[in-house]
Amino acid sequence: MKKTKLILFFGLVLISVFASYVTAQFLNDLGSPDLIAWWEFDGDATDRSGIAANGTVNNAVITNQGRFNDAYYFDGDGDYIDLGSLEVVDTDGNFTISTWINPAINYGSRQTIFSQGKSDSAVPILLFRILSNVDASPNQLQLFLRDGSSNTISVVYGSAFPSGWHHVAAVKIDNVINIYIDGINISGSGDAQIGSIYDQIWIGRDATLSNTNYFNGIIDDVRIYNRSLSAAEISDLYNGTTSRHVKFYGDPTEGLVDITEGVAGEGLVGLWHLDGNAKDDSGEGNDGTVNNALVTNEGRFNEAYYFDGNGDSITIGNMFFDYSINSITAGGWAKVIETGTPNRAFLSDRSGADNDPWMIRVQGGLFKISTVNETGSNQADIISPNSYNVGEWYHVMFSYNNETSELLLYENGILVANGTMNGHLESHGSINIGTYVTTNDWNGLIDEVRIYNRTLSADEIADLYNGTTSRHVKFYGDPTAGTVNETDGVTDEGLVGLWHLDGNAKDDSGEGNDGTVNNALVTNEGRFNEAYYFDGNGDYISIGDNDIYDLGTGNLSMCVWVKTNFTATTTHRIIHKESGLVYWGLGYTTENRYVFGIRDSTDGVSASAWGNYFNNEGDWNFICGVAERESITGIRIYENGQLISAEDATTESGSLDMDSTLFIGGQADQRWYQGTIDEVRIYDRVLSADEIADLYNGTRSTHMKFYGDPTSG
Repeated sequence: MKKTKLILFFGLVLISVFASYVTAQFLNDLGSPDLIAWWEFDGDATDRSGIAANGTVNNAVITNQGRFNDAYYFDGDGDYIDLGSLEVVDTDGNFTISTWINPAINYGSRQTIFSQGKSDSAVPILLFRILSNVDASPNQLQLFLRDGSSNTISVVYGSAFPSGWHHVAAVKIDNVINIYIDGINISGSGDAQIGSIYDQIWIGRDATLSNTNYFNGIIDDVRIYNRSLSAAEISDLYNGTTSRHVKFYGDPTEGLVDITEGVAGEGLVGLWHLDGNAKDDSGEGNDGTVNNALVTNEGRFNEAYYFDGNGDSITIGNMFFDYSINSITAGGWAKVIETGTPNRAFLSDRSGADNDPWMIRVQGGLFKISTVNETGSNQADIISPNSYNVGEWYHVMFSYNNETSELLLYENGILVANGTMNGHLESHGSINIGTYVTTNDWNGLIDEVRIYNRTLSADEIADLYNGTTSRHVKFYGDPTAGTVNETDGVTDEGLVGLWHLDGNAKDDSGEGNDGTVNNALVTNEGRFNEAYYFDGNGDYISIGDNDIYDLGTGNLSMCVWVKTNFTATTTHRIIHKESGLVYWGLGYTTENRYVFGIRDSTDGVSASAWGNYFNNEGDWNFICGVAERESITGIRIYENGQLISAEDATTESGSLDMDSTLFIGGQADQRWYQGTIDEVRIYDRVLSADEIADLYNGTRSTHMKFYGDPTSG
């Protein structure tokens, strides 16, 4: 039994276990006793709070383009969710309404997100909505309340609502009502004296029955609390649901996933994963500019940047630090690839002027920190006693305490050197990755760079090292200690191929069947992280011919996430292996249907199961094919976790052994697929319907759902 440690914040934990990584989602429940209604919209309108306020969906359509996994799309013309008559929001007391919305940008009518009430007369009503472009406050977010005595309150956001996904919340605390957008309090009312409002509850439509103020757009993750959340909790709720897909590399099996205290987001002002770009994932907007450095899929985690030592760098720009009042912790993962004793800069706060504050570099075969104080009168070099090995990854961090002027250098989570300097570092703000301005350019790879405006403890540095030695994690909020027990899931039994397609075609099943990519392009628009886009004109991935795919008269299962965006002219191959009469695979046909089939060598006639007719080009779909050879319903195709059709497998009782290449995205110079492919897996056994449902649920968001608040255990 293996254990995989997670650095976690609080609340709901959604974890998915696969052969070589874990995906996790963290959604704060922020005190579940006060969470009195919660509609995740992951495929239905079930209330997750426990009070069973389940909704009835009227015309709204499930989309997998939600803020988290699925959500509901409302077309603005009669779509809504009826939640019945519930005493959920007591407007006489305190409450919080929270949700994610992605509205249409043309507000020709009012866009109602949430409402309570059902009358045209002056009786109680609650409306959380975006006003129309002809209202007095055009296109602005509004909370409107009216009680049975015709007392009204209207709180509006003072600017037009922005496009795209945004977290919105309305909070009533005593006689004050506040509206939040993306965790920020943007409007408030100081006199919210209003009576109770109890009546019909709706999502996506106005409570007054005669108007048509339906929502046009997507709504996800609606929550109601019977208390007022604090500004910090609203911020945590926003930040706790901004990060959805987390990867933990390793090989977890049945056992425990230990939740330990980790490094919180406090003070994180720069976080560059360097997974194909220099985007800052700290939330501070400190995106970098890449200068000549090249993306490589040989990173410490997923991708990284390769610097050739001759003008390659990533510049962050104006990221000002006042070191008289701010401490700093900075570093990341670095690999030197040149021999000798080069003098190369890994990370620096320098512009080439006098008294540039600090630089992490290698010199004389050692990692070191070079610093200069604000007057230039004192320079301090803190040098590691350990020689580095060329071609190996090292986690290198340094910290500076502005109160004590202490400098600490850490290597692979261990404090290896320390010292002090006279005075403070020079206040500055020109961060460079892979260079000291235009000299001492790095020759090697860099991954996972981060900067904090505080001093991390030794334990936190160790957690960072241990938390990034085997997985790639993004966290927001405060960690809570606890244990999550892994229970029923899809085992690795019979898994003979697993290609995550995250920047490469590596086989993570453990069977070593790595693929060769031919023309297909990496895209960061995958179902999970990256995927490969196939243009329908010669793009494919060749897996080769391995004896493990000589199935004989044995069984077979395969699953894949696909996004199809073309009209088929033949049966285009998604996963395919064929030689002469014999073949097996998944394809997409001229009828806009997915098909799974096998054919043995006996008669040239195949056994195939056909999927539904699709008109949702551009949407992600999870397709599985199963061949249970001795069953009259053994050829089965599943779409998005549901069995669609089953055909007789006993007609194909011969051997499926063949000398041929296994392809993803094509078939030996023909029948190319056009679209995006992600998460391909093949088993030499029958997956059950429950296992396929688990895989669908496990790869669309999670493999196992743990509701509640994990504590120590």
